[in-house]
Amino acid sequence: MTNIPISKSDPFTKKFNLEWESLGGNEFYEKVLNGTINMVSTKPDINRLFLTANHLEGKDYLILRHPSKDFMLDIGDKFYILFENNEVLEFDIEKKSFHLYNSLNDTYKQVYENRILLYKEDLEYLSQNLIKDWRILTSGNRKIEGMRPFGGTHHKYDNKENLQIALKNLFVDYNKIVGGIENYEPLSKLDFKDEISLTEVCHLYLMKDLANGYYKIGISNNPEYREKTLQSEKPTIELITSKGFSNRKIALAFESSLHKSYENKRLRGEWFELTEREKAEIKEILK
Repeated sequence: MTNIPISKSDPFTKKFNLEWESLGGNEFYEKVLNGTINMVSTKPDINRLFLTANHLEGKDYLILRHPSKDFMLDIGDKFYILFENNEVLEFDIEKKSFHLYNSLNDTYKQVYENRILLYKEDLEYLSQNLIKDWRILTSGNRKIEGMRPFGGTHHKYDNKENLQIALKNLFVDYNKIVGGIENYEPLSKLDFKDEISLTEVCHLYLMKDLANGYYKIGISNNPEYREKTLQSEKPTIELITSKGFSNRKIALAFESSLHKSYENKRLRGEWFELTEREKAEIKEILK
């Protein structure tokens, strides 16, 4: 499942761009599809999603392409990635889908694209963990989810296990290539550039998995909804408490501080094995 990059410097901006000639051994007759990992949803029906990662004009982007007849994305919609360890990355759609090209295939017809800004922390996690599922939630409460490869003989990832490997390899190779760019500095969530609103209230929360007694310390704009997304995979997770901060940057700083304070209790990611006393300490902080 070889990935073939297209890396070149823009002659006008002098900035390095990275796209893909082929991912996962793709051999579609439409070149645009060869540079993406091609999937279809399983719920509620078949909707196609072409996913890739590109470095454009000095920034890292998660690229979502899709036929307009399957779905369209708008400002305020959400894209979620669920990993095998049940951690979830949540992305906001900040611009409407834009027209990319007219397909020669009647199955696709008009193909549209959305770009999602990726941060250093996202790229690290995507390259280190297997993706279990994905979900799109529109502002109209339409839910599209499921992860199944399609394309028959046009690619090598013909089952879910190979699809997971193809997705992980995409981000492993991406990080290797962009890591070699001179003066490359990926955006960090702690930097919080203009692309993300600094004024939206963000919550720092504490959750518990009743099945094993482990605790999760994380942030979310909507901790109650975050609880539901986790419960959809593991019903034993419950929200204990949360505290809202005036913006996400402050919430991230407090989250980072708590993670460092209990580093010796960390199991993985945002999960910790805490004592009752430590839980009480965090609850007091989040009053």
